[in-house]
Amino acid sequence: MSTWATSSTGIGPMRADDYEIDLDVFVGFVDALVAQYLSSSHTILRSLLEGFIATALVMVDRAGRNVAPLQTTATLDPRDVSVGPGGIRPLGDPARLYGLASKHAAAMPC
Repeated sequence: MSTWATSSTGIGPMRADDYEIDLDVFVGFVDALVAQYLSSSHTILRSLLEGFIATALVMVDRAGRNVAPLQTTATLDPRDVSVGPGGIRPLGDPARLYGLASKHAAAMPC
């Protein structure tokens, strides 16, 4: 890890309109967010996470890394349950995240 201060997100302080990123810490942070998204049936929580996750997936991909939770099958996290008239709502959808990340990638110059 470099000497600059970083948070548990891996995103360092802004300097000259740029942020330094500790890639290992950032990938761990994104892994945790994606795992939470995929294991949640809570529509509002997932919608709050989607925009950041989509952008972060592009950044992780462009850095040549993978997001491990996208390669596994999620199970319901009982802390993030949303129940409607038909029962527990579906879990987060990896295909939706990939679609959003694709749109974000097209809007982010390399």
